[in-house]
Amino acid sequence: MKIIAIIPFPLTGIWHKSFLLLLSLLFFACQKEKINIPFSGTKISPGIPVQAACLSTNGHLLLAGGERYEKGEWLACTMPGYGCEEEADTLTTYGIYDLEMTNDTLGYLITTNNQFYRTTDGAVTWSYTQGNVPDGTWYPLFNQFMTGPESGFAVGGMALVYGVIFKTDNGWSWIAQSFDAELRDVFFTDDHTGYAVGAGVVLKTSDSGETWNYLDAEGDFFKAVFFADAYTGYVAGDMGKILKTEDSGQHWEVLRGQNTFVGDSYHFNDIYFKDPNKGIFCGENIILYTSDGGQNLTPVADIPADRYVRIISINQEKTLVVGKDGHLVELAQ
Repeated sequence: MKIIAIIPFPLTGIWHKSFLLLLSLLFFACQKEKINIPFSGTKISPGIPVQAACLSTNGHLLLAGGERYEKGEWLACTMPGYGCEEEADTLTTYGIYDLEMTNDTLGYLITTNNQFYRTTDGAVTWSYTQGNVPDGTWYPLFNQFMTGPESGFAVGGMALVYGVIFKTDNGWSWIAQSFDAELRDVFFTDDHTGYAVGAGVVLKTSDSGETWNYLDAEGDFFKAVFFADAYTGYVAGDMGKILKTEDSGQHWEVLRGQNTFVGDSYHFNDIYFKDPNKGIFCGENIILYTSDGGQNLTPVADIPADRYVRIISINQEKTLVVGKDGHLVELAQ
């Protein structure tokens, strides 16, 4: 960071000392300590912009992606080592933005053209169904959360002011509600209680998605939401804001404000917490780590540059952060 001072008159005596003190304070305030948390990095060549990732029950890392109006592809990588021996298979003409396996055979993925795909044979084959939208308009879908083997939710939207939350009770028929804000992520703490975030909003349901209420949390285009338990949750936005609640969304604490012209600018995409205190935030060329519930947020040092989009828990000791350009960063927590 460059600091340019325009001095209209010579500085002498106490003015000179005060100016040097000010420069020192600015210099040290602009330094960002980084944490040397152990990690191993791998670069793969998936052949697609990676947007989604999950672990299958047979030990494979499933990746999927594609741009919004381009083909959607997916592939499986073996673990450990993350060897992706096969080329990505084209599944749809629109980008895949999320996928999830709920057991050995059942899995779900969504695309940016209001499309839902389901597998019943462990991701060998996929069947397609179109979501039912009340006004007949298609919406890009960005994230899903399965609350059971055949029940779950998906969110999407466009143009900031058009949003949708889909719900399924059988893994096949998806019915939607419309909202006046584009939605990007959804998370449920149990079968009844869930949260959805998007363009300046955080929504909550307490009746399994029948009704959604707006919470008193705003100030960013929120891209990610994660609850470490029934009470402690975090949201993070595209303009760098991070909020925390410890009472199931009734009140929110600002852990980090929006980006400014001074200091680092972060654009967050995903969140994962091992417990209410230990967690990771990822985004454009950044992985932040906290061990005290977000009171201190420290960048992980020396990670490769990438647009990090997904965080996956491998086990109690390791977490995988996936980059859009194919970098896989395995962190020891």
